[in-house]
Amino acid sequence: MEKEKIGGGLAGFIMASVMFANILIIGFYMGSERDVWISLLLSLTLVIPLILIYARLTRLMPGMDIYGMAKAAFGKIGAGIVAFAFGFYCLHLASLTLGNYSEFIHLTALFKTPFIVIALGFFVVCIYIVQSGIQTLGKWSALTSVIGLAVLIIITALSTGQMDFSRLLPVMDDGFGEITVGALRAVPLHFGDAVVTLTLIGGLKSKKSPKSIYIISTVAVALILILIFIRNCTLMGTAMVKSAFFPTYKSVSLIKVSYFLERIESVLFLVYITLGMTKISVCIIGAAKGAATLFRLPSYKAMTVPVGFIAFALSSNLFHNIDQMFNFLEVYNYYALIFQVLIPVALWITAEVKHAAQKRKSLGSYQNEKLNSA
Repeated sequence: MEKEKIGGGLAGFIMASVMFANILIIGFYMGSERDVWISLLLSLTLVIPLILIYARLTRLMPGMDIYGMAKAAFGKIGAGIVAFAFGFYCLHLASLTLGNYSEFIHLTALFKTPFIVIALGFFVVCIYIVQSGIQTLGKWSALTSVIGLAVLIIITALSTGQMDFSRLLPVMDDGFGEITVGALRAVPLHFGDAVVTLTLIGGLKSKKSPKSIYIISTVAVALILILIFIRNCTLMGTAMVKSAFFPTYKSVSLIKVSYFLERIESVLFLVYITLGMTKISVCIIGAAKGAATLFRLPSYKAMTVPVGFIAFALSSNLFHNIDQMFNFLEVYNYYALIFQVLIPVALWITAEVKHAAQKRKSLGSYQNEKLNSA
């Protein structure tokens, strides 16, 4: 299979985009109310070890994506199982994200446009990005991330006059148990989807571990999420944040600057859609690579259109209404851990064992050569 190269910085932007893409749609679906920001800080301490495992895998098996890692660690049969399971996860996540964003656009902006037409538009753009290559995807994510951050800062600055920080009080009112549950929910919902970037790791230009880049991306996303929650809560109050389907979009729609600047949520709307396209594109690449591994194809690009079309078809059939879409998040909290935690940890442990054995073998061979030469 061909290897496209991408810089570590662009990989960091892709990871950040994938983690951040959920916030517009699902908001802070974590249980706790005004203490969500504490839950996010706690979840950061939980997810950093997981991110370090992802980075360590790239150090132990440089030049390999997750499918190559599975073959090196588990052999052909194990690699086939991982390719099927992880490819399915990427396909399912692509269809979920495509469906969620299409439903959001349908309900908030284009309610007279059929859902399938909106989803088709996403499908066409994402397939174009994927076919353009991983390098193009990286540049696209970098551009949209920088613009998105600038828009977020400007919008937050414009909203300061309407913020009521008393809505964040009292601190720790939810109780430590509820805050902990919120932190555990945040890991798969807001951070764990970054595991799909392991399908791109084989294309990193540098063989050095991208540990620092991954940590910076994760911490940056956590801080941005905290900023967004504080803005949402101080503008709307915890009751409305918890009850609204799209609280981030709703909070921005409340911002008014004098009498000449309104409806600025349209700008945020466009920016977040581009981040959603990044996540869908990464998931399509991951699923296509899984399919290419199973069918032993020389190029994953031959599978991008079929995989994308399946994701497009599934997106309109996964849920019958928006309530089902949000109710599925309870299931996703557990289902996603198989792919976000179980498979990477199993790969990491196996790789560490094989690396240690190879190191001992190399050391033994060196000592034997030294004794023979003496």
